[in-house]
Parts: sequence; structure tokens; C-alpha cells
Amino acid sequence: VTAFVLKYRLIQTGANMAEQVAAFMANAEARAAGLRAIEPLALADAQQAVRIVRQRAAEWGVDPHKIGFMGFSAGGGLTAQIALNYTPDCRPDFAAPIYAAVFEEVEAPADAPPLFLLCASADQMAVWASLALYRAWQAAQLPVELHIYAHGEHGFGMRKMGLPSDTWIERFADWMQGLGMI
Repeated sequence: VTAFVLKYRLIQTGANMAEQVAAFMANAEARAAGLRAIEPLALADAQQAVRIVRQRAAEWGVDPHKIGFMGFSAGGGLTAQIALNYTPDCRPDFAAPIYAAVFEEVEAPADAPPLFLLCASADQMAVWASLALYRAWQAAQLPVELHIYAHGEHGFGMRKMGLPSDTWIERFADWMQGLGMI
């Protein structure tokens, strides 16, 4: 597996980022306005990243038909966005929004890529977002797999905690193998 890291555009923060994030999360109206402003830019960055990797696949020794997109938290939201909004040249071959916390109701495109969803049950925003995405993929009869771990929190990542979520990456590898991606 070859991985590329995308640095995409985000909401501008100042010197006291923690204070700004707290204020941002506390004010739903300001949060919605900020996200509406930045989401198209971040999505354009994600779409261009897929295009570039696909265009330069031979040079970089990757299969242009096995290009996926994975993101965590806000990056998971961006991953879900590109799984929902693409043109043929920037459609990922699979997507894995990991504890994405953005979506309420969505409709999956008929040709949307296979989706792998993951979160912990204590992370309610991610649970509701994951369920909405799962329902959309199910309604469109598209490949989707959902893992909601009983224990853990937002942002558990690869940290070993002695919990079943410690092996989520193996479940993701199993899923990718089942798709023929690895």
C-alpha cells in the first residue's frame, strides 16, 4: 500500500487555536457558516489530489484503479465529501471516513465508491454521521461496511488501549482485500 498525505485548506486559526476551536464548536451558526465557506475549497483540494495521483500513477508505481481516500475526524468528513462529490477523473476507488462527524442526511450517487466506516459508540457525532452514510450506501445498494466499537472515543486512531478497536486496521485490510484493492 502506498500512501499520500493531503494538506488541504482549513479554517484560518490564530495564535490561540484552542480558544478559537472551543468558540467555533460552541456557536452552531458560526460553525455552519465557517464550514460552508471552507468545504468547497477542501473538496477541490481532495479532488485534485486524486487526479494527480491517478495521472502520475505509472511514475509512482501505483495502480490507477486502486486509488482510495481515507481521513480521520475532519479528514473523515472530507473523505465522505469526495465519496459523494466527484467527476470520473477524481472518483476514488474506495473511501474510508474514520469517525467523520459532519453528515445528517445524504444520498449516495449510484456509482459511489465502496465505503468503510469506523467510530466508537461514545463518539455520538461520528455515530450519527456514520449511520447516515451507511443508510445512504445501503439505500443505493452500494458496498459499505460499518464498525462501531463499544469502547473508545473520538480520535482513537492506532493507539493501543487493550480494546477490540485496537485491531480496526486489520478489519480495514480485510475489507480492502475483499475488494481486491490489496
